[in-house]
Amino acid sequence: MRLLIGVLVLLTLFTAAALWQRSSAAAARSMRAAPLENASDLRAESPAGDGWSRVVVGRPSGGEPYRAPAGSAPAGGPRTERTGPVEIPPSPAPPSEPPARKPQPSPEREADAVVTVAAGKTLSEICREHYGTAPLDLVLAVARHNQLAGPDEIRAGQELRLPPLATVLPKR
Repeated sequence: MRLLIGVLVLLTLFTAAALWQRSSAAAARSMRAAPLENASDLRAESPAGDGWSRVVVGRPSGGEPYRAPAGSAPAGGPRTERTGPVEIPPSPAPPSEPPARKPQPSPEREADAVVTVAAGKTLSEICREHYGTAPLDLVLAVARHNQLAGPDEIRAGQELRLPPLATVLPKR
């Protein structure tokens, strides 16, 4: 008798779960279909052939749509002078000097250095300032050298010893 009652309870639970899943799937489908129904309204706002299009991602925000100034060309079209409120910024001038190189370790940094951790500094930032680079293996090696449980275990005001790069990572 208990077995029969147990089977009936399980059958009832499975039926209830199937009905709940069906109703929630139908609700999800109707929510996904709602933006597609409004898409025809969005296309009607922009006359065909003007070269502009609209992309709606997610639900519409309810804000005013962007209207291009009169006489402006599409992004891929020919460039013309704009007379509306939209200004085209001048193209940036090429840099006059070559880009800065990555900082190289200097000879005075080859001895053990003691650094006091400033508020908001991370161990990777300290390694980048001191060694000129901060790969994960270097940051972990410096944490081990200072007997830290991990690279996130530093605190403001703590003093860290930063040994030479060859000592921390002899493979380099």
